[in-house]
Amino acid sequence: MNSNRGPDPDDLEIDENEEDDDPFHDQFSSSSESGYLKQEPKKKKQSTSASKKSLPHMKGMDVIPAGKTVFFDLDYKTAAALCYIPVAPGVAGILWLLTENTQNRYLRFHCIQSIALIGAFIAVNVVFGTVRSILSIIPMLGDALGIVLSLFGGLIALAVMGISFRLMYSVWQGKEVRLPVIANIVDRYAEPNS
Repeated sequence: MNSNRGPDPDDLEIDENEEDDDPFHDQFSSSSESGYLKQEPKKKKQSTSASKKSLPHMKGMDVIPAGKTVFFDLDYKTAAALCYIPVAPGVAGILWLLTENTQNRYLRFHCIQSIALIGAFIAVNVVFGTVRSILSIIPMLGDALGIVLSLFGGLIALAVMGISFRLMYSVWQGKEVRLPVIANIVDRYAEPNS
C-alpha cells in the first residue's frame, strides 16, 4: 500500500474528549433514534470584563450616585431632574455647579447639559431678534416677516419647553438622557476636576 495516503478510516477510533472540541457537536445533538437532529442553544460564557465595560457615550452615567445635595438636601436624581425645570431654566444647574461636589459627574453632566440647552435657545432668540430688527426697516415686507419670525420663535420656545419637561421626567425616572449634539460637547466639560 501507499504510505502517503494516511491511516485507514476503519482503523480510527473516536475519542470521547475529541467530541467536545467539535463545533458541530455543541450546536446539534440527536434527540431520538429516528435520526432527526434537534438544535440546542449554545451556552454563552459570561465574561466579567465584558459586563464591566461601559459604552463610550455613557462614561460613568450608568449609575446614579447615592447621596444628597448640600443645598436643599435633595437626592442627586431629583437635583438632576430640577436642572431641566422650564420655569427657571438653567438656574438649578448653575446653583448645583456652584454648591455641589465637583467629583459628581452625574449631576455635573445634567447641570451643564441643561445650561447648554438654554444657551442654545437664547442664541436662537438673539439671531431671530436681530433678523427681525433688520427686516423691520423694510416698510411692508418687514412687518410681515417680523410676524412670521415671531411666530417661529414662539414655536421654538414651546419646543424647548416640551423638551425640558421630557428631560426632567426622564431623569426623574432614572433614565439616561442625552441630547443629540449638545451631549457630545457637554461630555468634555462634565469630567470632574482633578
